[in-house]
Amino acid sequence: LSAQPVAPDELLNEALRNLVLLLQAEVGAVFVVDEGGRLRLRASFGIPHWALKDLTVLSEQGMSAETVRRRQPLVYAADESEMPLRLEAGQGICAPLVYRDQVLGVVHVISSHRYQFFPSEINIAATIAVYLASLILNAQLLVQQQIFLKELSLLNQISSAMETRTELDPVLQTFVDETLTVMDAEAGCVFLLDPSGERLYVRVAKGYPEGIHRFSVPMGVGIVSWVVEHGQPHFSPRLADDPLFTQRAAFLAEKIVSNICLPLRSAGETIGAFNISTHSPRTFSPDEIRFLTTIGNQAAVIIRRTLLLEEASRQAQAEHRLRDYYEVVVENLPVGMVAVNADFKVVIWNSAVERMTKVKRAEAIGRDPREVFLPMEKGWQALEESLRTGEDRLVGPFEHTTPKGERGLCEARTIPIRDSSSKLTAAVLYVREIGKAADAG
Repeated sequence: LSAQPVAPDELLNEALRNLVLLLQAEVGAVFVVDEGGRLRLRASFGIPHWALKDLTVLSEQGMSAETVRRRQPLVYAADESEMPLRLEAGQGICAPLVYRDQVLGVVHVISSHRYQFFPSEINIAATIAVYLASLILNAQLLVQQQIFLKELSLLNQISSAMETRTELDPVLQTFVDETLTVMDAEAGCVFLLDPSGERLYVRVAKGYPEGIHRFSVPMGVGIVSWVVEHGQPHFSPRLADDPLFTQRAAFLAEKIVSNICLPLRSAGETIGAFNISTHSPRTFSPDEIRFLTTIGNQAAVIIRRTLLLEEASRQAQAEHRLRDYYEVVVENLPVGMVAVNADFKVVIWNSAVERMTKVKRAEAIGRDPREVFLPMEKGWQALEESLRTGEDRLVGPFEHTTPKGERGLCEARTIPIRDSSSKLTAAVLYVREIGKAADAG
């Protein structure tokens, strides 16, 4: 059977059936230790349907628990069975499922007409139990492998979204949707800190009432706030009974039973948190918490990067608007304004300078101002000195000759411009006419 391409659970059921028939019995059952340490029914043969309804988890004090503790087969009278079979006669065998010194569960074989299993038959049951244990382990490994594949697929989708999309909400919605699919949960949402760092607001959500999109909580209140402040996951087996759960959020948890909230951390900073909620009681294994932490960190990188891009975009738009306002102001200044770069080439030549010099902007931009308008020699000298020394200069009043050949008086001021590293990169000359020059003498 093991050579056939069939599922491990199918092999388990077939092996159990063969074992029961080999020992000339009527009933068989396999119970496996679950994450909570309880013995839970995994496979059965010959058990009536009416008995299966009440046969999910075995008692921690019965024959099966004793077999697990002793790690050896035990026999018992059929009427003492932990299973509700209503047998009045016969005998049963309970053998431990041991694989590499790990007890995975137990197998029961019960006969209603046999009163004594032979020692060789008990040994057969114990031997077959080892094989059943290997089938169970393979089934668990297969399930774990499928989970890992889902996790890798989700990580790949998130990574692809990070590389191909810049909008935050669609990426986060993919994150929530796929995480809920992998975790087999009904609801999830992402909380982010607002710019003030004083409140948490919902950015995306699925599976909660519509009002969650308007929901926010102040720092210091509730489960999400605790997770952000401590940077640690918080699990609520029954959300309504959690002392951190606030009544302000009661309308969001009408159908929610269990909830886990995990931090979103990037570059050592917690920027928010995300919830995964279920409509039925649920526990989260260490592997599941590990996965959720990993995917949360991945999402946090995306969130941080996208928020930075959004902020950069807002700043670029603000800078663009400011530049437009600045150009309007510069253009309409009643004072002439000329700016040169580090190469002493004109980069600004406003309309007031055009009126004073009769030189159009198009003729001046990109040229040395000393070549563009010779009569303002003292102003250009002051501008050059300011660019070289980094000092403000007030020049004048001084005489200059207007384009009409008249002599006039001007005064000027130069201001050097430095970059963030204090390097001189430009200089500005402001100049205004203050009247006509006095007669000779």
